[in-house]
This record gives sequence, C-alpha cells and structure tokens, in this order.
Amino acid sequence: MALGEADNALHYPLRMLKDIALIRNRRDPNTGTKEMYSYYELTDMGRTVLTKGIREGVKILAREESALEEKYSK
Repeated sequence: MALGEADNALHYPLRMLKDIALIRNRRDPNTGTKEMYSYYELTDMGRTVLTKGIREGVKILAREESALEEKYSK
C-alpha cells in the first residue's frame, strides 16, 4: 500500500531480488489484521552492492569470501 502498487505488480521483482540473495523476507501472521504481512530487508550482499555499486560490491564480497576461506580452510 505504501508504494501505491498492487501486490502482484511487486511479486516478480521482489522474487528476483530474493533469488539472487540481495534481499530476504519474513512473513508475519500476527499483524492484527486478517492479512499476513511480508517484511523485506537487504542482505549483507544487497547492502554492499547498493552502497558500493555492482562492480565494487562484488570485488569487496569476493575479497571477504577469500579471507574467510583462507582463515577457516586450515
């Protein structure tokens, strides 16, 4: 409602963002209404890509992944 769009108009774009791990969602049946609400938030990857851009964000994530692999593979 806040975006002024029908639920079905947002379903596909949100599903795509979720499928590529830029967002995650949770469903809340305890909203005090008859409808269940979905809440969406950025993942760490989504936040990095959004704030640094795709190219720089992917480089940062790759460095972090490499550092973790190096640390825990021993």
